[in-house]
Amino acid sequence: MRPDVLTQLDHALAAIDRPGAFCTSGSAPAVLPGLEVEGLGRIGLPLTVKQAKELSKRCA
Repeated sequence: MRPDVLTQLDHALAAIDRPGAFCTSGSAPAVLPGLEVEGLGRIGLPLTVKQAKELSKRCA
């Protein structure tokens, strides 16, 4: 990287006012939005036509 880009990046990172730390390990299925419906299983987006029909049958 060019020195000016590194300087800009350093300034941008230094301006972050919400410091924090986290750590994670392992794996999880990447199903967005993370909806699981009894009898259907995991539902991701975009919905398929079949999923939409099955989901609507379970709605009240």
